[in-house]
Amino acid sequence: ADPNQLSHAIRHSRSLLRRFQAHWLYRDMSAADRRLHEVPYNYVAEGKVESGIIDALYLKDGVWTIVEFKTDQVNNRAALVPLMAENSYLDQAERYLRAAHKLLAKPSRCVLCFLNVAGSVHLHYLEPRP
Repeated sequence: ADPNQLSHAIRHSRSLLRRFQAHWLYRDMSAADRRLHEVPYNYVAEGKVESGIIDALYLKDGVWTIVEFKTDQVNNRAALVPLMAENSYLDQAERYLRAAHKLLAKPSRCVLCFLNVAGSVHLHYLEPRP
């Protein structure tokens, strides 16, 4: 890669990381009873193997929280709805919730953590469906 592109990517990554570290979710994850990163899963559902990799999974107060980080640049919150639909982010999060329901013996929830919405962090929560 071009040195200028690498330098830009590093600056951008550091900016997103600092933004997340200033957010309450970072502190919540840091205080978790258990925290896992890049968690692979596999299980069989209706004769098909379901698999994926969860960005982060943490246990706090008896509840597992799945965190799926998104780095898309979004100019305003209204643009999140079409972005989530175009990229199937909600489908992905629901797959993760199904996996958690199948594989974990504790309640779980999922949050899409958008790191770059109008220069801030925005969380979109999904609760498990019955």
